[in-house]
Amino acid sequence: MKKFVVFTLLLLLATTMGTAFAAVGNSRSDTAALYGEYRIVVDADNQLWTKLDWEQSGHKYAKEATLWHQFWRNEQGFQMVAAYETGKPDSVVQIQRFTPQSPFKLSEVKTLFPEIHKLLMSPKTVIFATDQQITSHFVESKPEIILGAVIKEAPTADRQAYYTLVSFNVVQEGRVVKHIDQINADTLIREFVMERVSKADVDNKLQERSGWTVSPNHFK
Repeated sequence: MKKFVVFTLLLLLATTMGTAFAAVGNSRSDTAALYGEYRIVVDADNQLWTKLDWEQSGHKYAKEATLWHQFWRNEQGFQMVAAYETGKPDSVVQIQRFTPQSPFKLSEVKTLFPEIHKLLMSPKTVIFATDQQITSHFVESKPEIILGAVIKEAPTADRQAYYTLVSFNVVQEGRVVKHIDQINADTLIREFVMERVSKADVDNKLQERSGWTVSPNHFK
């Protein structure tokens, strides 16, 4: 729970700074269908509510910040925290952070997250690695090398100026990844974040000498 609350604080801080978060394209019902109903709400004052308490009375007095889901894939437990654009039922996801019960391989994304693997395999997706900070929403210790994926299409029809960025906090057999050449299909994911990024910013970063190095796609 401590890590979850820390992440919520990061989300709130970023929101007050005017950061543009991702509209990953999922509505609340889409998210529930994929990952189950949320279990906990964290409000804008960082107070925790159970789903029942929130729906009965919490929403009358407080503003929603993030929703916490727990789910299982192939006997692996996951926590997913989602922030939405608004508290309305048809609102779409702004940002999602996924944390596994234990790290899993890049090659396992295909079976654990087929809905995300489909995005990673899109011809409009660019896989890259960088030693720069590309997200402020990791909770595990910051890696020296971050593996990223940019899905170069609008996350929703009304967000044409944006792409979706997926950032992976990776390790190699329990050790810190210090160079892009160390990354392969057996590299382990400790957590990953999906968020919206400005199309113009990403196009500039993917240019030569920007610090974002295009990487082979090890998610196949």
